[in-house]
Amino acid sequence: MDEYKSAAYGVRRVLREVKQGYGRKLETQFQQSGSRSLWQGLWMIMDYRNPPSELISVNESLANKLNAFFARFEATSSSANANSKEQRPLIIMESDVRRVFKGVNTRKVAGPDGICGRVLKACTDQLAPVFTDFNLSLTLSIIPSGFK
Repeated sequence: MDEYKSAAYGVRRVLREVKQGYGRKLETQFQQSGSRSLWQGLWMIMDYRNPPSELISVNESLANKLNAFFARFEATSSSANANSKEQRPLIIMESDVRRVFKGVNTRKVAGPDGICGRVLKACTDQLAPVFTDFNLSLTLSIIPSGFK
């Protein structure tokens, strides 16, 4: 029984060392050649393939119906608040995005987008400005066609 425990401990120790070594390798690769090569490596590991372009433009009418549906609520809330002070649009701040990404639980499984929490946490500074680009869309109450 002691042999089994020591063997299991040895395997766990080796796995931990290999994982740490691989993490250091990824970090070095990221620092030396930038985020593009890191993403390419991750896509290769995950066997990621771009979806066929047919999926992107499958049903534009559905996207327009959803846009019209959600625009109803914006029209209702703005007419209800017409008598009160002018309502300020929602603004996403980079500091808020960074705080949320840094608080992501890295032990949870990736969401429907396939991006794991470890990547979000590691790339917080690069992703925060991207997520604040939604401010223009929120201000104008228009969903970009790329999101549809």
